[in-house]
Amino acid sequence: MEASDSTVYVPGPRVAFRKIGASVVLVNIEDNTMIRLNDTGSEIWASLDGRDVAQIAARVCEVFETSAEQALADAREFLQMLHGRGLVEIEAGK
Repeated sequence: MEASDSTVYVPGPRVAFRKIGASVVLVNIEDNTMIRLNDTGSEIWASLDGRDVAQIAARVCEVFETSAEQALADAREFLQMLHGRGLVEIEAGK
């Protein structure tokens, strides 16, 4: 399935996560690899609550005072990376 700016991602079944301070740590429970997210990644992860890519980018733009174009590019790239690693899935029916 091709992702677009209206794609809604959800955490995948192979990921455990914990918020530690302002950061989020993701653990792939199949291979025990860990990823510590930076502030932007942590904000994107926190936005996986039914928002689509464009809405997540708008939130990033608001929180980090970056351009809409940069926020959208960052959100797309980050979510595609997480999807490639099996840490997020595209919500069924979206």
